[in-house]
Order: sequence, then structure tokens, then C-alpha cells
Amino acid sequence: MFDRLRAAVSFRCTVISRVLLLLALSAGTAWALLTPDLLFARLVLAGLLALATIELIHFLERSYRAITDNLNYIRHHDFGTTLPVSAQAPGYAELALAMRNITDEFRRLNAAKAASLQYLEVVIEHAGVALLCVDDRERIRLFNPRARTLLCTPLLHTLAGVDQIDVTLGQTVRTIHGGERQLVRSTIAGMPRQFVCQATAFELLGERYKLVSLQDIHDELERLEVESWQRLLQVMTHEIMNSLTPIVSLTAVLRDEIGSTADDNAQREPADYRTALRMAADRQPSRDIIERSLAALETRSRRLIEFVHAYASVAQVPAPILTGVDLREVVEHITSTVAPDLARHGIVLTTACDDSPTVRCDRAQIEQVLLNLVRNASEALHGRDDPRIELRVVPDAAGTAMIEVADNGPGIAPEHMEKIFVPFFTTKPKGTGIGLSVSRQIMLLQKGGLSVTSRPGAGATFSVSFDR
Repeated sequence: MFDRLRAAVSFRCTVISRVLLLLALSAGTAWALLTPDLLFARLVLAGLLALATIELIHFLERSYRAITDNLNYIRHHDFGTTLPVSAQAPGYAELALAMRNITDEFRRLNAAKAASLQYLEVVIEHAGVALLCVDDRERIRLFNPRARTLLCTPLLHTLAGVDQIDVTLGQTVRTIHGGERQLVRSTIAGMPRQFVCQATAFELLGERYKLVSLQDIHDELERLEVESWQRLLQVMTHEIMNSLTPIVSLTAVLRDEIGSTADDNAQREPADYRTALRMAADRQPSRDIIERSLAALETRSRRLIEFVHAYASVAQVPAPILTGVDLREVVEHITSTVAPDLARHGIVLTTACDDSPTVRCDRAQIEQVLLNLVRNASEALHGRDDPRIELRVVPDAAGTAMIEVADNGPGIAPEHMEKIFVPFFTTKPKGTGIGLSVSRQIMLLQKGGLSVTSRPGAGATFSVSFDR
């Protein structure tokens, strides 16, 4: 600050001294003109006045040119050319030094900008996600190596090139809006692929751009699909074997009973009526075994039919009809529906809904999901002291409302956390194992989700989230 003050005072003193010199020469010239016989003095003073005026103009123009030249250097990104610092021009040296400092700062900012750009290019080049940046005229301004590998092409200039690779993918990139996320199935180089396509729209220097990321999830989905089928087949095998094993055993018992009765009849032909009655009385225990076996066969067969019907309900969830739904009204309706039955079992139901958020969902299906969650919570509270269920509407991490169903039951065992949403998996003696699976499928069809958090002995909380 002291240096700037000293420079300002020096420049000001230089200008004032020149102005005072001009005033003195002007006064001297005027005096010489008014005094006769001073022709030589008039010429000398007039010449000095002219020289002083020219020197002042040159001094001011030199400062102006210095500023203009330096700004032109900056305008043309020429940071290597600087003004010379002259110690013989008071005030000008400080100006030149200030302009040089400005140039150095611009040089530093330009270097930092180049380093940031280089860093960004390295990140983009090594990103594991395919990136395409498209402008309003469908020109591709960014196409990183992962995108080249994924789309099997070395270079793309416009979206028309993406259409030639796969029309569906090109149309998705063209129509997806900023903030949207879509699943795209396409065929690249004859191979089926699945992408998660996400877009971000932005404006730069008056031009609009759309950055599109493509994440290949085909292999991951195949792996998860195999794991899901393995889990499903394990549960189905267990359920079917629970019914078929007793059916086979009971069938063998019936065959043995019928065979032994037939053999007895062949060996002991009744001689008279009394003998026939006695033989029938002897066979009575076999008839009881047959009746009990047939009853068991009917029970297991009905159980198998119920299992098949349950499988059909999992495989055929109806498409949702999305409308604007007030979550407060949903919570109030669920409360009025289940509260009387819960009260009879001594379960306290509380609700929390400070706001009245509106989301797009299928109200009937959402109520079906919530009723299933409340019913599961009430069954988990059987035999607990002070059983409580809380139904609350809270904001999620993205600011969108979600509904939570929390209980103070025994919680979910850690080894069951990954299995509770698998179809037909259940820990209940008489459970079907389809309630949570169907509930999650309903939420996925509505672009929402169903998740759970639990600690053994501290209850469980199921969260129903909605499309953002």
C-alpha cells in the first residue's frame, strides 16, 4: 500500500511540476510580449513554452500508450511482452511496474486455467464411464476413450453417427432431458447391450450443451440375474420338495396298504357271512390309514396349488396408473383401516406427517404395499412388550418425500437381510414369502423403491420411496 501511495504521489508531483512550468513560461511570455524591446526574450520564452507543452503531451500520451499496449497484449494472450521500467521517467516506472504485475497475474491465471483443463482432460480420458457432449446442432463436442470402446468406433462427429451404430441409442441421446435417467437396450456390433443413460444440461458462453453418460450394465445385470434365479430356484426347490416329499411317502403307504389288503383277500377267502364280517373288521385299521393318507395328500396338494397361484401373483403385477397423490391422505386412510385391528392386539399405531407432499404414484398399489408392511410389522410384534408401529412421512436424501413403517419388534437377522425380498422366502411358519417381493416389484414399476434397515432387537424400518 505504501508503494502504491508513493507511486501516486510521484506521478502527481511530476504532472504538477510540468503544469507549474507551463504557467511560469506562459506568464513570462505574456510579460515579454507586453514589454517593448524584448524581441529575443519573447522568442526564447515562446520556444520554451512550446517545448514544455509538447513534453507534457508526450508524457501523458506515453502513459496512455503504455496502458493501451499492455491491454492489447493481454487481449491477444501475449503475456511474454511487458513494458520496460524506466527509472528516468518519474511516475512512469511505477505505471510500468503495475502493468507488469497485472500481466504476471494474468499469466498465472492462464497457467492455472491450462492446468485445470489438462487435469479435466486426464480425468475424462481415464473415466470408466462413456461420456458424450452434444450441442444444440447435434454436434458431438466430447467423445472420451471409454465411449469409443463401448460404441466400437474411433470417432463420432454428430448424432447421425450414433444412429448408424444403433437407432435406439441415438434416439435416446437425442431426446433425454437434463436430470433424466433411462435404461437403454441396444445392439452394438451384433452384441446385445444394456446401458444406464443419464444426462446433464448446461449453458456455456451462450451455447447450450448436453452431457450424456453411458454406463454398461449388461454384464452386471447378467450376473445379478443368475444370482436371482439361483436364489429363486433354491426357495422354489425347498417349497416344492416340502410338498412332493410327503406326497411320495403317502403314496407309498397307500400302495402298501392296498397291496397288503389285496393279498389278505386272496389268501383268506370268506367261507360264510360271519367270516366276511370278521375280515372286514380286521381291515378297518387299514381304512383309517388310507383316509388319513388321502387327507394329507389333499392338504399338500392344496399347498402346492397355493404356491403356484402365489408364483402367478409375483409374475403378473399390473402396470401402475400414475396420478398426483397426497401422502397425508394415504397415511390417514391406512391408519383408519388398520388401527381398530391393531388396537385389539394391543399395538399402538402412531403417525407423523408435518407436511402434505404430493407425489406421482398409483394410490391403490401404494396402499396395498403399506398395508402389507403394517401387517408384517404387527406379526413381528407378537408377544412383545409395549408393541408400537409408527407410520411417518419424511424427506429422503434428495428432498423427495418417502413413507417409513417402523416397529419396535425383534428386528431382522443379518443373514436374512439379503433374502427377505426374494420371492417365496419367509421366516413365518405359515407365510407365503411373496408379500415383500410383490411390494418391491410394485415400487420398481413406479420408478420408486422399497428398502429396509434393521438391527437385531431394535426393530425394523421399511422405507417406501417415490420417483424423483
